[in-house]
Amino acid sequence: RPIRGKHNYLGAATNEKDISTKRNKTQTQARLPCTHAYGRRPRRAQRPPRQGPHTVERLSKLTRARPPSREGLPKRHRLLRSSAFSVVLRQGCRTRDRCFAVYVVANALPHVRLGLVVSRKVSLRAVVRNRLKRHIRESVRRHQQALVGLDLVVVAHREAAEAEARRLRASLERHWTDIVGKCKRSS
Repeated sequence: RPIRGKHNYLGAATNEKDISTKRNKTQTQARLPCTHAYGRRPRRAQRPPRQGPHTVERLSKLTRARPPSREGLPKRHRLLRSSAFSVVLRQGCRTRDRCFAVYVVANALPHVRLGLVVSRKVSLRAVVRNRLKRHIRESVRRHQQALVGLDLVVVAHREAAEAEARRLRASLERHWTDIVGKCKRSS
């Protein structure tokens, strides 16, 4: 028996109708004009209106917080070339514990130079590696007066990744006292 009408591929009847694609001339245009088509937020978002009493609390010039100053290590205080790293690692005096190994060589400069080795073996997460580097740099910056005239390479170990900030600080401070005590005298 022949199948009449619209049917899908299984032979079941469908409720489709033929709709003309030609537009009626009396029909209005559905699109918006170009100027309104892509409305966007104003460049500065407006605050919602405040609720409660509208008292103005101003800070005097003396109590305004100052922007934080950049107290990092400048570029000249860093070991940047692999040749400088390898000299320190081969010829340097060494101290190590569970978190760090620190290699030291004397330099003729009036400041300390720092090299960092925090590999992916320490942690696969870049956030953890960057946190360790920040702790090391800050510790060197705080103790740079005692470490003047030295090239340092600090190698982080896996255990440093799980250590708390207090333990990292204590470990690095022990390294700095050991360096000043034994390595600085021999150089």
